[in-house]
Order: sequence, then structure tokens, then C-alpha cells
Amino acid sequence: MAINIFQEFSRGLQEEGLTRKNLAAKMHVTQAAVSNWEARGIPDDKLIPMALAIGNDRFLKAVIEYQTGLRVFADDLDTDNPLVVYLYEKMAQKKFEEARERAEPAMSKGRDHFTPTDVSKIRSYIDSGESLVESLESLIGSLKSQIRPVEKVKAWM
Repeated sequence: MAINIFQEFSRGLQEEGLTRKNLAAKMHVTQAAVSNWEARGIPDDKLIPMALAIGNDRFLKAVIEYQTGLRVFADDLDTDNPLVVYLYEKMAQKKFEEARERAEPAMSKGRDHFTPTDVSKIRSYIDSGESLVESLESLIGSLKSQIRPVEKVKAWM
């Protein structure tokens, strides 16, 4: 299946509730630059930063598949490719930071003053922290598996 990166881009923006103006601000570029990329093609060196700025898992997978040829949409994918694992870790880190920013005002109130919305924000913060830990563990495992063969060869030398 060929990836339609523009379709995935539009879907990612819509799912995350982002406008092109929001995306431009997150990427520290002008709104005209984003519009230009849509009209003429997104430069390869902007795809990963764009995926991380949008913060949408599906768009990140589309970018990875588009740039690497790895089939990341496959249900049975269990890749040890460090690039893929690293990008997922970066996405988890970004979501954790955003959840923290949303939860900090609630946490400063003290638990006796939490509203249901505060509890939801704090729960999201906890969940994103757990996801980040899983991503980091996966990244560490992937990197270890990549260096073990090298270490074994060097031990024989």
C-alpha cells in the first residue's frame, strides 16, 4: 500500500484539532511555509519534525513508512529498528510534556480542591508518563540489541 502523505497529514491535523497556523507556531515557521509545503510537497527534512509537532501516532507511522519503507501499519509489526523506536519515544516524550503542562495548574491546587476535570488531567499525565517509560524501555532494548553483535565481534578480536 502506498502512503498518501498529504492525506495522512490532513487527517493528523484534524484528529489533533490543529490548524495550519497552530502547526506553523509549533514548528517555528510561518503559516505561508506550511501552505507552501502543502502545495509543492513537504520537504523530507521537515516530515519528522512535522509529525512530532502534530503529535499524531498515525501520521508519525505514515512518515516512518514513507521515509524508510518499513511497514509500520502492519498489525504484526515488531520492529527493532532504532529509528522507529526513537521516534516513538520522542512522540511519547512530547505527549508527556503536554500532559504535564495541562496537569500542573490542577496539581498546584492540592487534592482537596480537585475537580473532575483536574482528576482527568492528572490521570492523562500519569498515563502519558507510563507510556513514556514503556517507550524508553523499548528504545533501550532496541539499542542494546543493536550493539550486542558489535560487542561480541570486538570480544573475539
